[in-house]
Amino acid sequence: AGIRIDRAHGGTVVDYDRDGDYDLVIGTSMMRWSADDNPPRPDRQYMYVLRNDVGQDSNRIMIHLEGAGAPGANTSAIGARIEIRAGDDLYVREVSGSYGVDGYQNDLFQIVGVGEHCEVDEVLIRWPNAEHSTTSIPNVPANYVLRVHETEGFSFQTLEEYTSAE
Repeated sequence: AGIRIDRAHGGTVVDYDRDGDYDLVIGTSMMRWSADDNPPRPDRQYMYVLRNDVGQDSNRIMIHLEGAGAPGANTSAIGARIEIRAGDDLYVREVSGSYGVDGYQNDLFQIVGVGEHCEVDEVLIRWPNAEHSTTSIPNVPANYVLRVHETEGFSFQTLEEYTSAE
């Protein structure tokens, strides 16, 4: 893309504009600059938001998980494993929070591109609870938000309905 961010520090891949594709947010660091650096040291830190306007029109499964809380899975569902089966294709995601010393943060909202599939055969969620319970949802249509609660079931929303309720 021809983008150069000097002294990039921390970042996240997140659908910040909630249009159904991931965007990139990157911070900069004021550390380890030398007097002869090119470009020269800026006078302050910056945050870059790189908006992705390509690919949001492809088929995708969007998933919002919510754990039941103690004694079940944590309410953010961090640690949940999502398996999406579409024909011979298998897509796997894990809900994770932040990690590393650079402050990387992940979006809890999961977006999984599924190519030409207009419907997937199954979404299987393995919850991060003591029982390692699972939720299986068959015949999931693409391009809707699948909201799944650990104990209360699931529902489908359009992206517009989902973002207006956030």
